[in-house]
Amino acid sequence: MPALASLIEALATLLWPVAAILGAIWALPRLEALAKSRGLTIKIAGNEISVSDAADSLTRQVDDLRQVVERLAAARPLDETVERTRTAYETSVDGLPTEILWVDDNPENNALEIAQLESRGFDVLQAVTTSEALNLISIGFKPFAILSDMGRTEHGTYNKFAGIELLKELRKNGNEAPFYVYTTQQREVAVDELVRKNGGSGATASTSELFEWISLTQLKSLMPTLKQRPGN
Repeated sequence: MPALASLIEALATLLWPVAAILGAIWALPRLEALAKSRGLTIKIAGNEISVSDAADSLTRQVDDLRQVVERLAAARPLDETVERTRTAYETSVDGLPTEILWVDDNPENNALEIAQLESRGFDVLQAVTTSEALNLISIGFKPFAILSDMGRTEHGTYNKFAGIELLKELRKNGNEAPFYVYTTQQREVAVDELVRKNGGSGATASTSELFEWISLTQLKSLMPTLKQRPGN
């Protein structure tokens, strides 16, 4: 009998986590459906987004990271210019620039990305129209990088080339700040070509590639200062 009692106790110990896992599998889709039906929202980086949208965004980022991990074996080292800048910065007394301008008529779509950038020490200023972005630049805001979507609804009208028009206006006004478009996978190749053709840095649908570009752009922004330092 003691042996039987011990067996029952052991089975009970094992069944509890199994029951918990099965309960979670059963509950998660129902909780997501409940969140959608009740329109539950959360506030991230100053933007209010639905729980469902936040979950979708996280899913995309996890998938993106998985693809990055798969490419690690073939990853190339940083190019010589960026590596030299990184080494020089380690002994530099000057801090890296942190200000980014992000232009998107639906800023809540980028809430998680902005929150991650801010957690890394970047200062992200958001604008929802081309005119608002240009006004910020005209009154003295000097971001080291400018991010934009491609199509935007501005003043009640949808403009599928709003990102390119912003880029053209910046270049016409003599602003040569690195310019990158955050787009969708379906349009990534075409948008990247169009942005580069008009003097921008490119486009991506990958969060990890976007963050990598921002980091490299931040480092490269130090080059003019470093070239003026004695010994360079």
